Amino acid sequence: MSEKIKVYVDKEMCAECKGECCKVSGCMYMPSDFKNLKFSKLKKELLKGDISIDAFPVTGFYKDVWTLVLFLRARNIDCEIVDLFTSGGTCKKLGEDGCQYEEKDRPTCGLCVKPVKVGGPCPKTFDDSYFTSEWLKHQNVLELLLKEFTGKELFDYITEIIPYKVHMLKEKKNNCEELTSAEEINYDRFKIISNKPFYTSSELKQMGISPMIL
Repeated sequence: MSEKIKVYVDKEMCAECKGECCKVSGCMYMPSDFKNLKFSKLKKELLKGDISIDAFPVTGFYKDVWTLVLFLRARNIDCEIVDLFTSGGTCKKLGEDGCQYEEKDRPTCGLCVKPVKVGGPCPKTFDDSYFTSEWLKHQNVLELLLKEFTGKELFDYITEIIPYKVHMLKEKKNNCEELTSAEEINYDRFKIISNKPFYTSSELKQMGISPMIL
């Protein structure tokens, strides 16, 4: 594990808390959590039903464009393999006695949340730029996996899903429905990326440009 990653475990506090953070969304993986990041191996992992493809929108690094950095995280209940701009929800691996994963199998970013109080919020300790830079190395295979499970190229999928997600959030706001924590974050992000041109991160990587997390 990298020196930039610090692991925190407090089983007693988390047992008392009963996983409030795990009810917000599943933990994010680092590439180092997987022994093999080839297409066939990752496809098998995704088909097991416990992992989703997600993404961070990033901007402010090149001519006012934005992109997505795809990554993998523990899947939320009732969510799909491809779950970009997720609405969040309880992690599928949260059981009555806490996380069903052994520590050695738990997503690294979950282990990097430092338990400080029952009910949270508990701070993450991993560096966003490091997380992004590590997943940037694997965008090509993740884009291929997204196409495998959606039938669409990343660019086409994004131009289809964003209007839908924006409409959904606006409808909830107009109806005075409460947004989830993930939806609140997405609502703010959509304001930033709205009307800005989109590049896939693999395209930017070919151009020698490294996105910074939003």
